[in-house]
Amino acid sequence: MKSGLAIFTDEGRLMAGHAVLVSMMISINSISNYSPAVYLLAGFVSLLSIGYLLLAEKKEKIKEYHTSLKSHKNRILFLSIIFVLFPATTLLYSRNPVYGIEKLLFLIVSVIPMFYYTGFLLFRSETNRKEGLLFSLLLLATLFSIVSIALQPYLPGTLYTFSPSRWSHVTAGRYLTLIIPLAVWSFFSSTSKELRLLSVFTIILCSFALYQMSFRAGVLLVIIITPFIILNSIREKNFTVLKFLQSFVILGIIVTVVITTDQKVPFTEHRYEALGRLVTGETETEDGAINDRIEGASTAFQMIQESPLTGRGFGGYNTVYNNKLLPAIIKYPHNIFLEVFAELGFIYGLLFSSMILYCLIDLFRKRQTTLLLLFITFVWLSLFSKNISSNGGVLVVSGWCLVRGSGFLVRGS
Repeated sequence: MKSGLAIFTDEGRLMAGHAVLVSMMISINSISNYSPAVYLLAGFVSLLSIGYLLLAEKKEKIKEYHTSLKSHKNRILFLSIIFVLFPATTLLYSRNPVYGIEKLLFLIVSVIPMFYYTGFLLFRSETNRKEGLLFSLLLLATLFSIVSIALQPYLPGTLYTFSPSRWSHVTAGRYLTLIIPLAVWSFFSSTSKELRLLSVFTIILCSFALYQMSFRAGVLLVIIITPFIILNSIREKNFTVLKFLQSFVILGIIVTVVITTDQKVPFTEHRYEALGRLVTGETETEDGAINDRIEGASTAFQMIQESPLTGRGFGGYNTVYNNKLLPAIIKYPHNIFLEVFAELGFIYGLLFSSMILYCLIDLFRKRQTTLLLLFITFVWLSLFSKNISSNGGVLVVSGWCLVRGSGFLVRGS
């Protein structure tokens, strides 16, 4: 596909549908306040996505995909044991089995369907489909950013309760954080003028929306990862003087917009000042979110020391611990690695960490840039927010990396 405008072809419209469903699955999976309504919503989106896949895609391609799944059943069985069955067995001694069951149920309802659905997209990752999907993802995120900037429906730093006029800055921020590195990469690497032009608007609008909603983990990632994308584009010989100058213009626009509008969003200054103090080494802040994460991490380390081999069982962090109410309030340490070590034990934690490291190295060596950027973003976000089940992107991408090790995915996906 030479032009992103090929979205108006049958294949382009097909990939636009996939882009909508991928965005919905990722966003719904980031919900960690479990309730019957959340399970129903996650189940509905999962069924809708799989139904679209089975009805819209060619039947022979579906059969080929299923044949590939069967030929890799041993690896998929291994993943099932690691990500589902083993956590389920720890419910037998979990300090909070009810919450463990809630997490396990959400993993089954949300993450497993996402694994199956995205697996087909990776299986059929021809260039025209990949560019069509990317074009639609960038367009959706750009439109979402415009709405977000106009409405400003966020109140970071306060207890979140859903309402049509109050959106979760974490869910929205995680979504935009996934998109921005892809847009930067597309700007430097794509040969499509339309896709590169859309990337410019996506970078500017999504970056400003991300900053405006004060999702600090996302802003930090964008600042850190962008230079590495530029260095990679130089290595791949996709970097030109014109692109260099254009990137400075884009950065100038973003900075100018942020500076001129910053005072209109009252909570941003306080939240970024608190982040700045933390980065410079000050651990004493008046920021409740930062303080809770520091104390939550400290509590997780104490739990690991107390039960190093077996952990406290799936969901076991969510308890009153040594007369501390905070673990029962925040429910999880907001760091997937601390959660894994604290709840599932040291041996499992080492295995999990090794899998993540292997996937990062393997994606880098195979130069699968799109997947690598997504995986880095998923892992980064898992260090600061949500629990194991609501960080499904980490589980899905790492799972397919391990399956791909036996030749499942095509090169360059």
